Amino acid sequence: MEFLKSSVLRSNPKSSNSKKKNNQLKIPPGVPLWNAKSITEVTPKNTGTPTGFNDLDTIFYNRGWPQGGLTEFLHDISGIGELRLMAPALSHLSQNESRWITWINPPYIPYAPALEALGINHKKILLIHPQNHKEALWSLEKALQSGTCSAALAWLDEKQLELSDIRRLQVRAKQGNTWITLFRPAAAIRQASSAELRLHLLPAVSEDKITVSVIKRRGGWAIPDMSIDLREFTPTRKIQKKNCFISSSKTATSASSTTHRTRINQNKSKYSRKQMQLV
Repeated sequence: MEFLKSSVLRSNPKSSNSKKKNNQLKIPPGVPLWNAKSITEVTPKNTGTPTGFNDLDTIFYNRGWPQGGLTEFLHDISGIGELRLMAPALSHLSQNESRWITWINPPYIPYAPALEALGINHKKILLIHPQNHKEALWSLEKALQSGTCSAALAWLDEKQLELSDIRRLQVRAKQGNTWITLFRPAAAIRQASSAELRLHLLPAVSEDKITVSVIKRRGGWAIPDMSIDLREFTPTRKIQKKNCFISSSKTATSASSTTHRTRINQNKSKYSRKQMQLV
């Protein structure tokens, strides 16, 4: 009997086809249809800014810091290497883009020679010292909305910072295609945040290393306790000569010492000539 049923079903394919036709939706003529085959390649709109560290580039979305997104540095101790962690990206942005790198309410005054030693052009840095939290938040939103900043670093009042403020800053960062970094205390890990990337920073045993824990990232899970060697980034300093780059190593120190010696010798020769004229 089973063999007869199967043979009867095979002999009448029109019955099954007629049921399928009745179940199909009838689309009126002239209505445009979306065809998935028309899409050849899907690429993200914004590409990330390279971090300068291979371990971070491999796990971050778009292989870099979220350009057009918000990053949170969560730490309790300042000066543990958080700025050195950002130095490769800030150096890249200051040398390859004409936009500003805005610092809003930093706890200390940035030291220009130290920034130049890291390859960051201090002429591209814009410092803003607001009087209160409301002015700091307003100036940060305007800087992001204007589109004239490639990066923004902000130290806001944690007691007055709300989730709606962070959400609004994330939207403004996308509008201006700006990489914004908020420096917050480690206690903010327990709070909800709409930031695209959240990192917990801890000091390491060596001064040239920093411990990074990924709390939140786009397109992946959290990663605890990554040891990042800050010496992996070797900055370059520009000399006024055309197409001449001297790295901040032995060549830079030797070049600076030779120029200093020539200046001393020139001053000595001028001084001796004056003495001869006086005699």
